[in-house]
Amino acid sequence: MYRLSYNRALALYRRWLSQGIDLRKFNTEVIIAGSGFSGINRDKKVEENNKRFVIQIIPKVSRPQNLKFHNASKF
Repeated sequence: MYRLSYNRALALYRRWLSQGIDLRKFNTEVIIAGSGFSGINRDKKVEENNKRFVIQIIPKVSRPQNLKFHNASKF
């Protein structure tokens, strides 16, 4: 089941790329994952409700180059 969820997420990510949406251009990390925990929380009556996946878009925060710390041991 995890593989199917992952493939759904990957298909959406590839569609974004084909449409010119590349989130990696914006200093982000993109994590694609299947959803689910060994069948826990599955809807046993309506299979349509089980088509979930996760795409995390995490901004990478960088320290400004001109910022200097005088006492770095405190951090």
